[in-house]
Amino acid sequence: MKKLAMCFGFGLIVGTITANILKMGSVQELMNYRVSLWTINRAELFFYIWKQRIVSLLVIWLMSLTIFCKPVLYGYSTYCGFSAGVMISMLTMDLGIKSILVYIGLSCPHGMVYLVVWLILIAKSLEENLKFEEIDAYGRKKSRKPQLIRWGTFFLILVVIFSIGVGMETFLSPWIVSKVLTIL
Repeated sequence: MKKLAMCFGFGLIVGTITANILKMGSVQELMNYRVSLWTINRAELFFYIWKQRIVSLLVIWLMSLTIFCKPVLYGYSTYCGFSAGVMISMLTMDLGIKSILVYIGLSCPHGMVYLVVWLILIAKSLEENLKFEEIDAYGRKKSRKPQLIRWGTFFLILVVIFSIGVGMETFLSPWIVSKVLTIL
């Protein structure tokens, strides 16, 4: 977990530097987003976001079943840090200290659900990777079927929790962002 936090921190720093060098984004884009929040079909938005996010979850989950588990987790953690760094820097360049409220509005509460899914996936992945050939105490090959069923069930539970997060991102977060931008 410590290395993952370091990767996230590294990505955060690189994202911040990148956003500052390229002078990315503006609050005007955020205001346009606010206006579009009330004209979007929420059901379509839900499925659009779900499709986008489920691909990441599926790839990370599948890769966590292989020997590439740690590199994939480290890479994704770095990517998340980079994305956060770019977003925070972009907002800070335009809004200053007020950007904290906007960032919280943009990333909560769905971000907390995604974080829980991510942490559960990390813990499970690092705890127990699928082994290609397990031998029991008597020298016989063990079946991987129970392990695969357990991992499949685990993934379905993650998808349900994940879908709750997508619902929050679709239905609750736009309202929060709208209220925060109204205050500013």
